[in-house]
Amino acid sequence: MVSDEKLLYFCRNFSAAIGSGVAIGDSLETLSRGGDVTAEAAKTAAEGISVGRPLHESLAAEGAFPPVFIALVRAGEEAGKLDEFLERFADCLEARIDFRRRMKRALLYPLFVVALAVALLALFVVKGLPLLLEPLEDAGLPPPASLARLMALADALARNWQEALVYGASALLLLVAFAGCAAGRRLAAAAAHWLPGLRFASEHSRQDLLLTTTALLLESGLPATQAFDVLGQLFDDDPILRRRLTKAASQALSGSGFAASLAPMLGLDDRRALENAEKAGRMAPICRILAKSHRDAQQHRLGLIVTGSKIAASFAIVALVGGLIWTALQPALGMLNNLPALIRQAAAP
Repeated sequence: MVSDEKLLYFCRNFSAAIGSGVAIGDSLETLSRGGDVTAEAAKTAAEGISVGRPLHESLAAEGAFPPVFIALVRAGEEAGKLDEFLERFADCLEARIDFRRRMKRALLYPLFVVALAVALLALFVVKGLPLLLEPLEDAGLPPPASLARLMALADALARNWQEALVYGASALLLLVAFAGCAAGRRLAAAAAHWLPGLRFASEHSRQDLLLTTTALLLESGLPATQAFDVLGQLFDDDPILRRRLTKAASQALSGSGFAASLAPMLGLDDRRALENAEKAGRMAPICRILAKSHRDAQQHRLGLIVTGSKIAASFAIVALVGGLIWTALQPALGMLNNLPALIRQAAAP
């Protein structure tokens, strides 16, 4: 499946070409000159258009595009508003990409501080701690138990640093690979529902994506059951939301209203707004307005997360420096505690 970044590029360029009056087949032919998966899909779609197949079927042939994109292309094709639908979907993709980038930037500073702290601690243990313990060794006194364990660990790492580096890099690569696979994405999505910190970071972004896509599907004229099916495929990596959307599709099939079926996935204020919007026949515009409010709330939360991570990282640095100072003072304090014994030993005949 094509990535959001490549799909955004494809939507923007395809929409611009259509909006400027270029024929769909010619637009796809131009987009097929790239070297990625979207270029291959565009080439296949152009061939389909040339033999009279509908655009949405031609784009779906390669299997590179998500179902929600194919559904919106079909709706835009039938309504004669293809460029408009592509632009709106591109806006939705852009918001989702921006959220992920902001989250990565928010985590970058704390990760840098953690790496710096580990590096400083390793340098202190390997280089600084032996110098601090040297007076104790010269005096024939045993080092404190905690420092002895730390030195033993440092010696083991110094002797086997190549193996430790290989194991650490392998563990990191395995973690990245797991996070990118389907199971890792589902686990992360489930954790975003269960864990308070992750829920705080991602809740409004999830609501923004749900409501923005719902507005697009409603404007496309899809029946409620098909709209919920497309939403379920969009949130395929979110098992909790996917299960709720499957249940919503069943409720819509049994005659429940769209707002009532969607209600379990929304907050109380959003539910009331959509219920009133459904009665007034303005579901799509209200969904866009609610999505915009969630997008603004998400931006505010991201700002709080960035500030909080910087404060937490500053406290971590202070704690690390304090720990290193205390570790440096322990040998001196140990020598002071054993000073009377040393004096008596020196005075003995």
